[in-house]
Amino acid sequence: MIGTARFIAACLIGLSLPARTVVGQEQPVQRLDSINADPGAGETVVQQVYQLILRMVDCWNKHDLDGYMSGFWKSDDLLAVIESEVHWGWADLYASFQRGYPDRDKMGKIDLQRLQVRSSTPDTAVALCWWRILPPRGGSPVFATDTMQLQRFADGWRITVAHSSFFEP
Repeated sequence: MIGTARFIAACLIGLSLPARTVVGQEQPVQRLDSINADPGAGETVVQQVYQLILRMVDCWNKHDLDGYMSGFWKSDDLLAVIESEVHWGWADLYASFQRGYPDRDKMGKIDLQRLQVRSSTPDTAVALCWWRILPPRGGSPVFATDTMQLQRFADGWRITVAHSSFFEP
């Protein structure tokens, strides 16, 4: 467990350092905060990531698990940590969601509270999401924070590393 936490911390620290294409020459950092973002703005790196996450939220809210999972890298090297549960690979994560939501109507609705995206290269980004899940039939919402590493592939942006933490009031 400690090894996994150190690995994730090293990934996130590495992503926060400025990228360099030539020694001593930094790439400009792009930032987006959903508080003041224009969902219809241009196609910058951070806007593309923002749109991917909005599509994933929309899929979740339609109880479309396949659509939601399309935002993740379909690879055995995908790493997703949900609380203390570690999932290596897209298939493992997908199977976990299928087991957790055999009745898709119990997925509830995601209410995205805030999303921040940062990118210092054209092909990588880090996103932070604050959200809550509203249960399908009342009850208390569950609050969560996600940290995601994303990469641009030939077929678009995908989440390659994700960590979710939850809080139930």
